[in-house]
Amino acid sequence: LKDEEGTPIGTRLNRNETRTDLEVSYQLRGRTRGLLELERKRVDFLAPFDTGTTLVERDTRELRWRTGLELGRGGPLQGRLLLGWATINAQDPILEDFSEMIGELDVTWLAGSRSRVRFEAERRTGFAVSEGNAYFLDTFGAVRFIHYFTTIIGGEASYRRGTLDFPRATIGITREDEIERMELGIRLRLFRGADGRRIEYSATFGRFRRDSNLPGFDQDQNTFSLGAVLGF
Repeated sequence: LKDEEGTPIGTRLNRNETRTDLEVSYQLRGRTRGLLELERKRVDFLAPFDTGTTLVERDTRELRWRTGLELGRGGPLQGRLLLGWATINAQDPILEDFSEMIGELDVTWLAGSRSRVRFEAERRTGFAVSEGNAYFLDTFGAVRFIHYFTTIIGGEASYRRGTLDFPRATIGITREDEIERMELGIRLRLFRGADGRRIEYSATFGRFRRDSNLPGFDQDQNTFSLGAVLGF
C-alpha cells in the first residue's frame, strides 16, 4: 500500500520499539488477587514524517502502570478491575503529549445457572497508524447479556458505545470518532462438561455506526457472524 504521494506506508511506519514489562500478582483472600502492571516503551522511527513544510520526528517515550483486583473463577463475579496512569512524551514539540488516567473493567456476573451478564469498560492509549499523530485514545463501555432458554438453545444481546480520539495532528486537525455497536444472536450448545468444557455454536446479527468530525471516516453497516467454541 502507498499513500497519495506514492510512498509505501510500510516505509513511513518503519520503527524500532523497545519495551520492558513487569507484572506482579499477590493473593489477597479467597479467589481475589491483587495485580500490578508496569510498562515502559521507547519508539524510534527510522525516518521523520515530511509535512511538506517541515520534518517531524515521531519518536516517543512511554510509561504505563495499572493496579487493581482479579476475581477468580468459582464465585458469582469473575474478571478484573484495573486503574492506572499513562504518560506519552513526544520527542518533537509539534506532537501532543499525553498524561491521563487509564483503566479496564472486565467483569462477568453469573446470574443463575442459565444467565450471565458481562460488563466491559476501558480507557487506553495505543499507537496511531496516522503519521500525524503520536497516539490515539480509545474509551468505551459495553454490556452483554446471555441467557439459555433450555440446556441447548440460548440468546444474547449486547450494546457498546465509545469514542476514539486522536490528538492535534501535525497538519493541525483533531479527529474525534463516536462509535456504537449493537448485536443480537442465538446460541446452540451441543455439549457441556462438568469441568466447563463445551461445544457451542453461535449466529449473531449486528449494526455498527461510526460518526467522525472529519469527512471520509463515517461508517454505517450491518454485520452477520458465525462463531464456534470447542472447549477441548
